[in-house]
Amino acid sequence: MKKLTTLSIAILAILLGSTAVHAQAGRWSKKPAHIKPAKNVKQLRNNKRRVVHTYFTTQIVWKHGRKYKNTYKISVFPRGRTQKSLVRSVPIRNQRFTRTHFHTYTVYEWGKPYRVTYKIQRFRNGYVSKKLMKKVRLYRANY
Repeated sequence: MKKLTTLSIAILAILLGSTAVHAQAGRWSKKPAHIKPAKNVKQLRNNKRRVVHTYFTTQIVWKHGRKYKNTYKISVFPRGRTQKSLVRSVPIRNQRFTRTHFHTYTVYEWGKPYRVTYKIQRFRNGYVSKKLMKKVRLYRANY
């Protein structure tokens, strides 16, 4: 009887010990919780685009001989559809910052006639620039 109890306890210990060892080995073989499997890039992009994203952009446009700065609102919907709507259109002033014109005079230096041409620039801040562009000696046949 003693042999039978000892044998049954030994078999029971072997069975319970092997399951305990197996359970412990299974616990340490799992991956840590902070490492996530890599997802498909398209799937990530689609997950980000579940809501409508809106941004604004500007564009310079020529219309009817004038230059305009158009501001557009662009909405990007899920699955890549976009909607573009004009928010405002502002005419741009003339891009030339100066008014330029030329004056031609006949002048005499040491009794000899010359035709001189000046380039005159008038800036927005009131500054006026006058530069000599051309100076031609006049002879009897020219005047």
